[in-house]
Amino acid sequence: MSIPIVGETPTPSQASQLLEHPLLSRLQWEFKRTGCHHNLTPVQLVFLYFTAELTEHEKHDVLTAAVRGGDVSTVKFLLARNVSPFEDDVVIAIDLNARGLLDEFFRHDPTLINRSVSASFPPFLAKAVHDLDFVMWFLRRGADPNARCLFDITPLSIACQSADIAVIKALFAHGASAAKGSPLHWAVRRTPPDFDVIQEILAQGADINEIMFANHPPSFYHWQDFGLGTALHGAADTGNVSLVEFLLRKGAKKRLRDSCGKLPLDRAVSRGHKDVQVLLSRDLSRL
Repeated sequence: MSIPIVGETPTPSQASQLLEHPLLSRLQWEFKRTGCHHNLTPVQLVFLYFTAELTEHEKHDVLTAAVRGGDVSTVKFLLARNVSPFEDDVVIAIDLNARGLLDEFFRHDPTLINRSVSASFPPFLAKAVHDLDFVMWFLRRGADPNARCLFDITPLSIACQSADIAVIKALFAHGASAAKGSPLHWAVRRTPPDFDVIQEILAQGADINEIMFANHPPSFYHWQDFGLGTALHGAADTGNVSLVEFLLRKGAKKRLRDSCGKLPLDRAVSRGHKDVQVLLSRDLSRL
C-alpha cells in the first residue's frame, strides 16, 4: 500500500481536538496490520481514504473538526477538494483568533468575508469588534463596516452597543455610515451609558430624532409591532436620567411617537421609571 504525504502533522494539542470518526479506527487498524507509515493527520486520513463512504454532512464534519483543531494544512487540503465552510466554521475560527484559517477561507471565497453570520446578525467583522487589532485585520482584507444582514444591522451597530470607542472611530474612518444600521439606537442600550460614543455618532451625522430602521423598510415592517422609536425612546426604556438629559440637550424631541404610537414618556411610565417620567413630562404640554 502506497501512502501519499499530505500536509503537516499537527501538534499534540491540535491532534487531541481532531475528529474521532468511526472510519478512522478501521483505517488505523489497516495501517497497523500492514506496517505502513504516513504523516497524514487523522482528519486527512478519514477524508482521503473514505471519501466515497462519507456523506456531504460528514465531509463538512471533517472540515469543522480541522477548524476546531486549528489545523490550517488540513483546512487547505479540504478546501482544495471543494469542501466549503459554513458560517459557523468561520465563527469558530474567529473565536479562536485563528487568522491563518480565516485567510484560507477568504482566499477560497472572497465574498465570504462580507456574508452575514445569520439572518439577524451582520457579517463576520461584527464578531471581532471587541479587539481593535482584529478589526483592523478584517478591514485590511476588505470587510465592509456597512454590510447588513437581512435587517439593517451592521458591524457598526454591534460595535456601538458594546465596543470600545477606538473601534467605533476606526470603523467610521474606514467608511462606516451613521445613516446605516441605526448606530445611535444601539449606543443608547449600553450599560452604563457611554456619552463619548453617543457624541461620536452624532458628530458623524446621525439624526438624533430618527426612528429606528426608518431608512430600511424591510426591517421597519418586520419589527414595527415591537415599538420602533427614537434614541430618546430607547433612553426612556433604560430609566437612566443622565442619558435622557444628555439626549434632550442634543436636540431630542419628546413628542415623537414610536411605531406603536407611544411617546418616550409613555415608555418610561410603562416601566415605572418615575424620575424619567418627571423629566419627560416637564413642559410637554407646550411642545
